[in-house]
Amino acid sequence: MLPNLRSYEDARRAFRWHVPEAFNAAADSLDRQCRPGADPDRTALIARGPAGGVAHFSYGELKRLSDALAAAFANLMVEPGTAVAMLLPQGAEAALTALAALKAGATIAAMDAAWTPEDLARAMRAARPRLIVADAASLAAARAAAPPSAALVCVNAPDDVRDFWSLPLQADAAVGVATRADDSAFLIFSQGRTGTPKAIRHAHRAVLGHLPALEMVFEGVPRPGDLIWPALRPSHPAGLISGLFGPWLLGVPVLAMGAPETPAEAEDRIARIARHGVRLALFTPSAIAGMRLFPEPRDHYAFALRAAACIGGRPAADAEAWCRDELGAPLGRIYGEAETGPVAASHPSWYACADAAGLGRAVPGVAAAVVDGDGAPLAAGAVGRLAVMQDHPGLCLGCEGAPRAVARWARRKYVGRWLLADDLVTATEDGDLAFVAKADDVLPYGPAGFLPDDVERVLARHRMVAAAAALAEGDGVIAAVELKPGVPKGDAAAEALLAADILAEAAKTLAPYALPRRLAFVEAIPRTDEGRAHRARLRDRLDQAAAGSRPS
Repeated sequence: MLPNLRSYEDARRAFRWHVPEAFNAAADSLDRQCRPGADPDRTALIARGPAGGVAHFSYGELKRLSDALAAAFANLMVEPGTAVAMLLPQGAEAALTALAALKAGATIAAMDAAWTPEDLARAMRAARPRLIVADAASLAAARAAAPPSAALVCVNAPDDVRDFWSLPLQADAAVGVATRADDSAFLIFSQGRTGTPKAIRHAHRAVLGHLPALEMVFEGVPRPGDLIWPALRPSHPAGLISGLFGPWLLGVPVLAMGAPETPAEAEDRIARIARHGVRLALFTPSAIAGMRLFPEPRDHYAFALRAAACIGGRPAADAEAWCRDELGAPLGRIYGEAETGPVAASHPSWYACADAAGLGRAVPGVAAAVVDGDGAPLAAGAVGRLAVMQDHPGLCLGCEGAPRAVARWARRKYVGRWLLADDLVTATEDGDLAFVAKADDVLPYGPAGFLPDDVERVLARHRMVAAAAALAEGDGVIAAVELKPGVPKGDAAAEALLAADILAEAAKTLAPYALPRRLAFVEAIPRTDEGRAHRARLRDRLDQAAAGSRPS
C-alpha cells in the first residue's frame, strides 16, 4: 500500500487507503496467495508440526486445513456474531484457529493462560465464546473460566475433550462466510496496566490499517527471501494482525515457533533468528531485554536479519545500537495502542527516532495531532494527548464490557473527530512524536501534577534500590520498592530504618508534595509484557499487604 517514493513527505501526499467493502482478514491475506497466478506451494508458516519438530506449511496447505477447520467450527455452532476464544502459544494451531474462526465469520479472541483468573474470567465474559481452543498447558485455566455453553477443543486432548487435529478430518465441506471490511474480526485485550483490562473490538479492515507501519520499518517489503519472526504472543494487541495476517497479505512467510523451551531462553531466541534465516523481526521491549542477556551473539551466530522493529513500548536507550552491532540490522519503532493499531513508526532511510522517548512519525494515511482535552490541536513542543482522526481503518469498532464502563470509555476516548490515545506526547515541527507519560499515570498533586518517573528515578538512586514504582493514594504518593539482590528482607525493624533512609535521601531532591508518604517493599514490581510497571496489579498487591499478607 505504501508508495515507493524518496521521502516521507512524498509518501504522505501520495498515499491513499484502498479499503474494499467486502474484505475478510483470512481469505484476503492467506487465500489470495493461492489464487491463479500465485504459487500456493510457497512456504507461508514455519512452526512445530502435529508430530513435533519443525514443519513448513505452504499457503495451499494452510488454506486446505483452515477451510476444513472452519467447517468443523461451523458444526460446533460457530457463526457470524459469535466468537472463538483461544489460549494457545504462537504456532500452527494458533494460526489455524484464527484463520478458521474468521473464515466462519466469527470473531477471534486470543487470550493467555498466564493472566490472573480474574482477568481471564473477565475476558471470557466480554467475548462470550461459542468455542474455546486450548492446549494441554492451558486446559485447566480454560475450563475454569469457560462459560457453561462453550464447546472446548484441545491440542493433544485428554479423552474427555475434542482433539484439535482430529477436527479437520471430521468436516464435510469448506465454509467461507462473506464478510464486510467493517465486520467484527478481532477482540483484543489490554493488560489493564493502570486499571481494569479493556476488551477492544476490531474489524477485518484492521489488517489493512496495520500495513503502512510494517512497510515503513521493513523498507521495500516484500523482498526475495524475506521471513518474519514476530516475537509476540497471540494475545498481544499486535500478535495476530501485525504478526500474522499483515505479513501474509504482503506475501511474507511467518516463523511462529512459540516460546523457547529450554532454560537458556536468551540464546534460544538468538539462535532461532540465525537458524531459520529470519530477515524481519518484531520485538517487544522485554524480548529485546531478554535477548541481550546472551553476550556477543555475532561471535557465535551468523544472521541474515535486514530489519527489526520494537512494538508495544519503547526500547532501552541503547537498544538500537545493540541491534545494529550484534544482530546487524537497524531497529525501528512502531507505536500504537490497543484501540488505534499502529499509527506511528520510524523509517530506516527517511528518518530515525532521535531519543529513547521517540515514537516515530504518523504513518502515511494516518491524520494525527497533539491536542488538549477539548480536541484542539496544540503548538509544537506542547504536551497533550495524541489524537487520531477517526477515518483511519486501523481504529477499533469499540469497547466491550458493562454499559457504564463502556460509556465512560467512550467519553474519554472520543472528542469531536478524534479518537484520543491514552498517552501524553509532544511533537516537533517536523512531526516527530515523543512519549511523555500515560495520561492515567500523572500524579495529581502539586501545582500541575507530575509523573511517577520523576519519583521513581530519585528513589532508584539509593544504593539498595533496584527499582521503584509510584502510585497515587488519597491525597499523597505511595511507592513500591524492589531491593537489589543480596539486601536482607523480612525484618520489619530493619525495613523501617531502610525506608526512612530512602525517604531522607529522596527528600533532598523531591518537592514535599512528590515525596512518598510511605514505602512498601516488594519482591518484584509486576510488569507488563513490554516491561512497564503494571500499576493495577501492583496496587492489588499493596492492598493485600495492607490487609496483612506480604506481596510476592
